[in-house]
Amino acid sequence: MPDRWERFRSRIDEDVIPLKKKMVITIYGSYTPENELRFLEKQRDFLIKNGYEKTKLVKEYHEQSPSLTSYQVSKDCLLYSDVNFFIFTKEGKNQGVTVELHIAATDDAMADKVKHCIVFDQIKDNYGSISPLSIDAMDNVGIIKRDFVSEEDLQTALLQKAFLSLRMLQNILRKRQSI
Repeated sequence: MPDRWERFRSRIDEDVIPLKKKMVITIYGSYTPENELRFLEKQRDFLIKNGYEKTKLVKEYHEQSPSLTSYQVSKDCLLYSDVNFFIFTKEGKNQGVTVELHIAATDDAMADKVKHCIVFDQIKDNYGSISPLSIDAMDNVGIIKRDFVSEEDLQTALLQKAFLSLRMLQNILRKRQSI
């Protein structure tokens, strides 16, 4: 049996690893206070370490295009990325990520992309981090929300949702791979 299992795992790895390297993931979240930015960077680095090499914070795109407004960079990232992860935390000043989520939920150009937008909501003392208006906007268009309590919960959810998105996008990613 181990030989069969090893062959199976090898075949899966051959199929999945190149696709992981092509999928573009952007992470949106709060950069204030400073520990929130470090938290987001850890999540980005975690995804990169797990093979999702084209994972960036929206902030990194802004650094590449300083002449654009933050709003325009966020909107461009939402349209450019294959997958958009919104991370809401209890300590973060979530105004920016709330605006980005609002764009994803209401902009007509995002209609085909909302199925690849996932919100991660930190739960503390039985309360989430997202405003009720944002939850309504998400629900109206079918954006998925995943709760997390600990960083470990979040990282498990990030990997699950990244892999699910990879499977949903595999044909598009394969075409991109051959270009």
